[in-house]
Amino acid sequence: MIHEKIVRAVGTINSTTMVMENNMVDINTHILPFIDDGASSYEESLEMLRVMVSNGVTKVVATPHFDFETDNLDDFLSKRSEVYAELVNRVSSSQIDIEILLGCELMYTPALSTIDLSPFSINNSDYV
Repeated sequence: MIHEKIVRAVGTINSTTMVMENNMVDINTHILPFIDDGASSYEESLEMLRVMVSNGVTKVVATPHFDFETDNLDDFLSKRSEVYAELVNRVSSSQIDIEILLGCELMYTPALSTIDLSPFSINNSDYV
């Protein structure tokens, strides 16, 4: 069931593995710099991505942490969007052959079932 949801968000998956057309998809990465426990710089993000590519990863989902109880939603979404756009630009300029999808790792709260989770979905899908 979970693999079917991932397929809809990131593409075709072979069997129950995270292998996509003989390549891997990492669905939980903290490559966005300057957010939570992610990379400490764009250079570190690029190096992390180079290592992933050398290990067969072709897509990653950037999943910075968000906690409804402690984080400001507007500030988080603005910073995540800004850092994501800059990282994608630098990846393209560096000719690193990897696709970065935007997502989020949400901290659990009982209120999650009542909150619009669409800003946190993987690649604007129905899945978080």
